[in-house]
Amino acid sequence: MITIQDKNFKVGVGVITTGKRPLPDYRTEQGGADLKVFMDSDRKGPGFGRNTLIKSFYDEGYDYWFIFDDDVYPTEPSHVSYIKYFTDVAYKNNFDCFMSPEFFRDSIIGSDSNGEVLLFDSGLIQFLFCSRKMIETVGYIPLLPSRYGYEDTLYLFMIVEAQRKGLLNKGVYGVACPSKALCYLHPADMYADNTTAFHNMSFEEKEASISSNKDYFEFMKVKIMEGKHYFSFEEAMRAE
Repeated sequence: MITIQDKNFKVGVGVITTGKRPLPDYRTEQGGADLKVFMDSDRKGPGFGRNTLIKSFYDEGYDYWFIFDDDVYPTEPSHVSYIKYFTDVAYKNNFDCFMSPEFFRDSIIGSDSNGEVLLFDSGLIQFLFCSRKMIETVGYIPLLPSRYGYEDTLYLFMIVEAQRKGLLNKGVYGVACPSKALCYLHPADMYADNTTAFHNMSFEEKEASISSNKDYFEFMKVKIMEGKHYFSFEEAMRAE
């Protein structure tokens, strides 16, 4: 449990992995959160793993939860807690979800809450901070026929569309991320410093999967842009 302003919050940390990398320490014991790991042994893809963890946290009554890829990890000093920090910022400033920008590509386009939350022109979902309201507003990540490519982009579009309608994150314009996240979290892919010499998929596998999803992605993108910002778990997992 995390206590903020005398209110207790049930907070979780979820990690998706194929088991090829050793998991880093997500510091849940000292942070007051519960850890759940989704082992993607059948290689169903990151969208499948994220949806499975999101549904588990939601169904079990968690207030907030984190979803990490296994190559994103906390780098905070010992005297702070990213778990409490994110929860504190979300609750006190009425935010429903956060995601990571691509540190070396995405631009800051604004800020909120006296600079405590930065707004970027885009973002990634290899790190995601969720609330119950987020899931009740946008639902789950629409899977595509092939197991890798574009699911995260569709989810980003859904979140931005819900914000545009004033249904999420107070209707802010941009991708929200707490300012100290840039110090507390380390996405290894962005720095090209994975400690292992392999990736979960080869470059050729990724490119083939992305290419095979392109037409369906464009179809789903149009649906979202036309106003469909919510997908239930059943809809999202269908991957027609």
